[in-house]
Amino acid sequence: MDKLKAKTAILILAGIVIGFSIVVIIYMCGGYPMEMLADRPAFLAQIIGSCLLGAVNMGATIVYDIDKWGIIRVTLTHYFISMCSFIICEKLLGWFPDSVLFIVIAIFTVVYALIWIIMSLRGKKEVMRMNEELEALQRKDREESDQ
Repeated sequence: MDKLKAKTAILILAGIVIGFSIVVIIYMCGGYPMEMLADRPAFLAQIIGSCLLGAVNMGATIVYDIDKWGIIRVTLTHYFISMCSFIICEKLLGWFPDSVLFIVIAIFTVVYALIWIIMSLRGKKEVMRMNEELEALQRKDREESDQ
């Protein structure tokens, strides 16, 4: 259990760093209006919100370590945690006008699905590689025992 807590803490810290990095990138690309940059509390709220969103999303990946749950359950759990935290931060910080929120949610869902598909295919490829190595070891053991 301590190992799980330590992993969760590391994931949360990584999420904070990622969230902060995104704010810096948006800032460097001129993504914040001058009024917000002049209003330090508003800009600080953007930083805190992005760090919090990163922490929640990365920390929530710990659900993938729950062995009792199937892949669909952990994926949907992580998706809903991510989506809810995104909507809350978006509403509190005013990232998008309400008129485009549905489109933003649709894009979020499509990107999430694409990442999940890519990771699943990568995982399947890794399992196939491991199975091939196991078969090669078993063949080698059979050959050695036949001699």
